[in-house]
Amino acid sequence: MPVQKTVRLDIAYDGSRFHGFQKLPGKRTIQGELERCLSIIYKEEVKTFGAGRTDAGVHAIHQVISYKTKMLLPPENIKRAMNTLLPEDIRIYEASYQDSQFHARFSPIQRTYVYVIYNAPVCPPFLAHFVWHKKNKIDVRRLKKTLKHLKGSHDFTSFCQADENKTKTREIFDIQIKKKKPFLFITIRGNAFLRRMIRIIVGTAFGITEKPLFHPDEMKSILLKKKRGENPFLTAPPTGLYFYKVDFKDSKKKKFSRKIFFDFLTGKWE
Repeated sequence: MPVQKTVRLDIAYDGSRFHGFQKLPGKRTIQGELERCLSIIYKEEVKTFGAGRTDAGVHAIHQVISYKTKMLLPPENIKRAMNTLLPEDIRIYEASYQDSQFHARFSPIQRTYVYVIYNAPVCPPFLAHFVWHKKNKIDVRRLKKTLKHLKGSHDFTSFCQADENKTKTREIFDIQIKKKKPFLFITIRGNAFLRRMIRIIVGTAFGITEKPLFHPDEMKSILLKKKRGENPFLTAPPTGLYFYKVDFKDSKKKKFSRKIFFDFLTGKWE
């Protein structure tokens, strides 16, 4: 009897025209498109799992998917067939076989997201779906002081969707802010993230930073309240958020050029 094999797909997508990653009846989703195409290839239903379940409008520079199958196909054939069947806003970088314990959702040791801000009076129209446009000058020093309170292991109830019913404790390993005019890149690295957590963190950080009435320590106060309703700040839009990469303990690092898109944005190709 054929033994089930675990397949890993390394993928990227433009989330602009998707209702998020998770499969939803009657909606265009990343998982829905992947499973539709895989079912054509394998001639049976295939259930996929993702390292990150991104919201509607959120992009992925390097996302990882896994699924199990009894049909043994050459990895290059899987990649070629998927890229033929999938819409152009989802691409497969690589297909590979993993050991039976590998699981895209439960095996990661850390995930990295990048939030991109375009900080100038006028934003080019072709960037509208890929950045958060902030017209006024950003006080980067103040922003860093605000975000530093979130490093470490905390209960992030104040920074997730109110109906999230799982445990709210997560660990943020690092937060970096890099400025390359007119862009600002906020990189957040952690073990896992709650629904809308990154967007709420970024929205809250800017809400505090842009209002002199608030001290950067207000971020810590909101964190300690552990109530979503006690966080008065708006959620940042999905357009500027990217699932940047995911790391696994025993998996070889993939040498995909994740910087290509950001180099293009910032003019490094000139």
